[in-house]
Amino acid sequence: MSNIDDIVKSAQGGRLIDNLSERIGLASWQTEAAVLALTPALSAALTRAAETPETLRPLIAAMGDPRYKAAFESAESAQSDASVEAGDAMVAQLFGSPAAAGEVAQLAARASGLRADVLQRLLSALVALVAGGISSTLSQRGLDEALLQAGASAASAPVAPRPAPVGGLTGFLASLFGKRPAPVAAQPEEPSPAPAPEEVAAQIRQIFATSAPVATDQEAELDALLGRVSAPPRS
Repeated sequence: MSNIDDIVKSAQGGRLIDNLSERIGLASWQTEAAVLALTPALSAALTRAAETPETLRPLIAAMGDPRYKAAFESAESAQSDASVEAGDAMVAQLFGSPAAAGEVAQLAARASGLRADVLQRLLSALVALVAGGISSTLSQRGLDEALLQAGASAASAPVAPRPAPVGGLTGFLASLFGKRPAPVAAQPEEPSPAPAPEEVAAQIRQIFATSAPVATDQEAELDALLGRVSAPPRS
């Protein structure tokens, strides 16, 4: 899964639209229009939260909650109270408050022609399963661990001096007098360099991207909205 669009398409075995339609009571085309209207806001909020490795780490840590992965994989799990609670928590983390999420829903309502209250319910469900899909994708690529590794301040261990190799004249004289040359101490392997934090964050931001269409005026309104209401991710 290379981005949010792929995550949505593959969620719940590829039956996400049908499952959400049944859950919320919409026709499939209405649910698809709602998801398309909400996806740009979700992508923009995620990207804003990933502006720096420092703001991205707590978000990725929160996405590791197993409730999100369960929502991504199973429609039944996505409808559980635990999943709904997790979705609300992630909405609050991305958008700052339920009131702000309501503004996002109103913006999507104007784009899709659907009611804002329906879209706000759908936003929570969509955020939960997208978080689960992102967490799975990052884990498969090792990017979650890479982000933590890049941020960890590794204690610098003292490097043992490299012993001089026994050989040449010294080794030859030792063999003449029946002395066995001292064994050469094995050199400790140097650890692999940690990836640059910004490099890892840039790869994760690519996963947060979407190709869902959004009108220029709506994009500007969305940017202004997120600038007002989005809060830094909570640790």
